[in-house]
Amino acid sequence: MLIAGYVFLGVGAAVSCFTAFRWIGTDKRRSLAFSLIAGVACGLSSCLNLSIRFSGIACFLFLAVFIPIVLEPKGVWVDAAAVTSIACGQFGMLQTTAAAVFRLTFLSLFFRVMLLVIGFLAAYAICGRLAGGFPGVGWQEYVEGQNVDSDDAGQLMTGFGVFFAVYGGCLVFPAVAGSDSLPVMCLEWSGFFGGLRLIDLIIVNRRERMNVLTEKQYRDEMQTYMSVIRSQRHDYNFHVQTLHGLLVRKDYDACERYLNELLEDSIESDLASSGCGNQCVDSFF
Repeated sequence: MLIAGYVFLGVGAAVSCFTAFRWIGTDKRRSLAFSLIAGVACGLSSCLNLSIRFSGIACFLFLAVFIPIVLEPKGVWVDAAAVTSIACGQFGMLQTTAAAVFRLTFLSLFFRVMLLVIGFLAAYAICGRLAGGFPGVGWQEYVEGQNVDSDDAGQLMTGFGVFFAVYGGCLVFPAVAGSDSLPVMCLEWSGFFGGLRLIDLIIVNRRERMNVLTEKQYRDEMQTYMSVIRSQRHDYNFHVQTLHGLLVRKDYDACERYLNELLEDSIESDLASSGCGNQCVDSFF
């Protein structure tokens, strides 16, 4: 049973890391490579000559150090917080599950191992179903939103980082404290997948709000642009009609004076124009 426990430590770490890395949009090859490294390292915790529980604690510490290191070149601190919390949270859930199942001594060891294999596969399958809703690369932009200054954006990201820390800590605590009963296991499963889905929904909601604001801004800019076009067209028709009338009367001097006035007005308008902030309208002027 001890060997099976260490095997499930390694498998649980690999599955948890793969889910967490895929949550932030890391490509599958990198996610798989990092997950295998974490799984092998946690599986080798048997060399520490510790009990399964304390080996699990050592694995938590390893994940908390390993994940920020591999993300540091390309990621940001909130990515490391998110991946670490999700990985440790799922790892805690799986270890609580393993401990609860191994306590069912009225079942044979083979049957308990098969139950755990089914449980781990079920956890992986559920994460695969949820993967379609993972925010992926750039999810911080949706949290920060638009028209938010740097101080407010920093506070939002700090709040989200604290939320992730609490989320992961609550899922890790039962495994560290040795609470391995079946009710705790059920709470762990509900807490992990429910919390992960809640986080995804929050980010999706903020993304949809950003899309709505972007579309509204685009419509407002197009309306401004069309208003300018209509105004310019009206002025153009007026000038054409005036010049046509002067030419019909063969009043060439008045026609020349009118053209000179238009040219002067155009030059003054160009010099005085400082732009309205709309690229489309500015380019028209």
